[in-house]
Amino acid sequence: MRFWDTSALIPLLSDEETTDAMKGLLSADPNIVIWAFTPIEIASALWRKQRARRDDVSRVAAERRLAALAATWSFVNDFEAVLKQAHQTVARHALKAADALQLAAALVKRGREPLSLSVVTLDHNLADAARAEGFTVLP
Repeated sequence: MRFWDTSALIPLLSDEETTDAMKGLLSADPNIVIWAFTPIEIASALWRKQRARRDDVSRVAAERRLAALAATWSFVNDFEAVLKQAHQTVARHALKAADALQLAAALVKRGREPLSLSVVTLDHNLADAARAEGFTVLP
């Protein structure tokens, strides 16, 4: 089981340089855990790409892939615990709010078992903070 950040999920939906690497990670362990707000981050990213490229066909195809992927993942949706953890996280790490919530959700999911969960992210700041919190970070 791995906790996936939005930055690592987007290449599974849209053709990017890191698509093959992310597909490899997914095939090695298809058990995806995400923060409950990740779907809106994904939707925002897909719409931004569509606006920038003026390519509605690619967005629709990405949304189809998203629907298939979303049927398999599980959520961290303990909002109270994640918010409490996020307040502590921003005190320890220089993260933007959304990244602090992602890391907090991973910390809540991991609980007291430090080796039980890896974090998959392409965001360097989030990766550094996750490593500092004792996570194995992929890729």
